[in-house]
Amino acid sequence: MNEKITQEIHYIYVIDPLIRSFLGHYFNYANSIFHAAVKAGLDFRLLANAECDPGISEELPTRFIFSKDEAPRLLGIRPPKLAGLHRPIKRLNEWIKACRELDRPDGMVFVDNCVAIELLLFAIALFFEKKVLLPVFIVMMRIYYYNPSTNRWKKETIILKLALYLLRKTSNSKRIHLVSDSELLASRFGRLTKMPIHTVPIPHTHIGLNESNKKYSTRLRFAYLGHGDYYKGITFLADAIHELNAAGYLNRMEFFIQCYQSRTHDARIDKALIGLRQLNAKSIEVVEEPLDVNNYNLQMIRADVLLFPYLIDRGESTSGPFTEALALSKPVIVSAQTWASQQLEKFDGGGVICQSGSSTSLVQAMMEMSNNYAAIVKKAEKARLNWAAFHNADNFINTLTSVSVSENDGSIQKREMEFEEPGRKGRP
Repeated sequence: MNEKITQEIHYIYVIDPLIRSFLGHYFNYANSIFHAAVKAGLDFRLLANAECDPGISEELPTRFIFSKDEAPRLLGIRPPKLAGLHRPIKRLNEWIKACRELDRPDGMVFVDNCVAIELLLFAIALFFEKKVLLPVFIVMMRIYYYNPSTNRWKKETIILKLALYLLRKTSNSKRIHLVSDSELLASRFGRLTKMPIHTVPIPHTHIGLNESNKKYSTRLRFAYLGHGDYYKGITFLADAIHELNAAGYLNRMEFFIQCYQSRTHDARIDKALIGLRQLNAKSIEVVEEPLDVNNYNLQMIRADVLLFPYLIDRGESTSGPFTEALALSKPVIVSAQTWASQQLEKFDGGGVICQSGSSTSLVQAMMEMSNNYAAIVKKAEKARLNWAAFHNADNFINTLTSVSVSENDGSIQKREMEFEEPGRKGRP
């Protein structure tokens, strides 16, 4: 790490309101930053919600700045209207308290995974904070409210635009920077703000696995990992497997499908998973529960191919499993017009691109993968070097540190000149 860059930076704090457990990639993301920060000689602390699994504070230095999301009771009753009003007021007070306690100017605070209302409350707290000696605040722009398939912004965008407006006004007197880990999202968010949005690498690319392309089965093993989400294409994958079965090709392949739904179940997903089980095929394993870190890593390493048949509605978002797959030189199948397909082409990775929302196109992609697997693996192994050289925790810390000492003034003036473009398609 460049000593000139780090001379003003001695710590990094990560604020993530969404970390609740070890499931998913929220913890992996923070954990990767923690280890890279320690390696770089930076103090680290996770500022999180009191609803976190207690085990997280045993793994990472953690301070709880947000209380549990509970509304007050009146004579033992929690009135719905009072509860709805209480939550943002309570959270705003917690953001104000957090900003007042972050009084060391020799560090940076990375604000991650804030939904629109959360980001607005943070912006309000920072806007009215009178203290001058504050750290650099770097805000990750990842959660968005745009649908590429309909070319429309959702109503929450109004809140998001207000938050970004306050952050821009505050950046005149305080050090605030915006970043995104997707070039597509950086461009999309650029339509909502005059502040520059820097692109940063994704840190959690190393999960302690080596020799990942060793074959564990005579059949090609496809894996679909992650949270159950219709827009991640699970129903089209199910349809594709039925088509493979009807064509007599299912005996050449095996599938591991993890699709857990943490909240309200989607009837379309439930129907798709029931249909897969009714095939009674020994080559198909369906898991509807979350996987712990060890089991997730095991399924990642055992897979010959990772599947990402996302719909374009989710196309601009990044993917943790995809990031890890390329870092492990795993061949992938991805949908066209998505962040994953853009990255696959940019790094010349080993994979096949299918049409979004088409089970027939997905079948063709799996057949192509099956027929050309050896050549695709070699391409994936070659691409891994450049991918892992950019997307890793050390480079994440370096990039964040460079952003933290950069000047906003000239960039903001340039963005203001570029911002007003009449007739811009998809403008909120």
